[in-house]
Amino acid sequence: MKTADKEQAVKSLYGDAANRAAGLCCPQSYKKDLTAHIPEEALERNYGCGSPLLKAGVKENEVIVDLGSGVGIDSFVAAKMVGPKGKVIGVDMTDDMLEQANQFKQRVSDNIGFDVVEFRKGYIEDLPIEDNSVDLVISNCVLNLSDSKEKVLKEIHRVLKPGGRMIISDIVVDREVEPEDKENEQLWAECYTGAIPVGELVNTYQEAGFLALTQIDESAWKELNGYTFGSLTICAYKLPVTKERNYGGHIAVYMGPYASVADEDGNQFKRFDATEVCDETAIKLRLSPYDESFQVMDIPELARADNSCGSGGCGTSAESTAESGQREAPCCNPQDKAAPCCDNNEPKADGSPCCDPMAIEQSGDCGCTAEQLAVPEKKQPEASSGCCDSSSSCGTGSSCGTATVAAATTESATDECCPCDTEAKSTGGECCDTGCGECGCQ
Repeated sequence: MKTADKEQAVKSLYGDAANRAAGLCCPQSYKKDLTAHIPEEALERNYGCGSPLLKAGVKENEVIVDLGSGVGIDSFVAAKMVGPKGKVIGVDMTDDMLEQANQFKQRVSDNIGFDVVEFRKGYIEDLPIEDNSVDLVISNCVLNLSDSKEKVLKEIHRVLKPGGRMIISDIVVDREVEPEDKENEQLWAECYTGAIPVGELVNTYQEAGFLALTQIDESAWKELNGYTFGSLTICAYKLPVTKERNYGGHIAVYMGPYASVADEDGNQFKRFDATEVCDETAIKLRLSPYDESFQVMDIPELARADNSCGSGGCGTSAESTAESGQREAPCCNPQDKAAPCCDNNEPKADGSPCCDPMAIEQSGDCGCTAEQLAVPEKKQPEASSGCCDSSSSCGTGSSCGTATVAAATTESATDECCPCDTEAKSTGGECCDTGCGECGCQ
């Protein structure tokens, strides 16, 4: 059966169902308080298989798109949730459904006191919606009716804002539907033979670029011709995805409850462990739904130009990377902002030695020994003798830094380079001049 034939079968069946109540699919009703503003005649034409808005976390002022909106039930529920400054766009390809939806729309807007719903004719494989303009896309028992599910999901991804989400309630089947069964126009239009197994559905979501897939609800429907059909509601997000790994200095801590977790990029996170992550992962973990399970902290001292990753991605721990034989992440002590280890063999700014992140077989955190991680004690400022005469010339070999003047007080002592004629150096009897070479300091 050609795609055009399937499309026509769906249009014919749902065109009739728009004008009279029909027992299609396995509708699940919203609570009365969410539908009190919707005409009863509309509620009688509920042909969905879930309640995608119940756990969508809808916020006021959001923009929501309802795919295969039918007579508008989910769109009208969403309108009450987003309020007078929000926006709901219903998309449907069936003229009779659009006509009924627009008739009910006027009564709904009168009941709630505002009009934020718009119905557009279109196909879910080619949405009449602008790029990156939508907070939430919902669909209730519609995806299975499309013969191009991959294209539908890519369209959803296109219209969602970064960080946006989709919640789809749809029919799934326990095994692959045989080709000959897919040829039955009636069973296709009635939401049976266009269904796909859960595993294939999840793969399709991920291939379209969606992350953080979460099952919201499921229920059994019926058995037919040797197949078992059920309803499944899944939430998924449009989040940053890139193959580049730029490290601007971020650590992430997984807060539990599991002992460890892995994300879709292969990053491994142990509970309560501080794990260095790349910029893109840091952004992702600060977005819903990850933000409920992770704390992300910025530590500029960890920033580096190295874009390489261990085998498990930018969040792979040093221990697991070492075991796999891959290069470790740069050496650092995330708990000590004052003296993080550097990412080469050079000494740290305070003169203490640093570990080599290229060396896998080292002890301590990130390959650093305890001594290397230790922060040297700073000397307390002391009163110093003398500073150079303001009348002396400044420069190598001159009297600057050697002339004896009145001893400086403790209050004037400083660790920094000091002007030649005003302050004393804290650690010796000679004074530096900010204009002389390396500040004139020995």
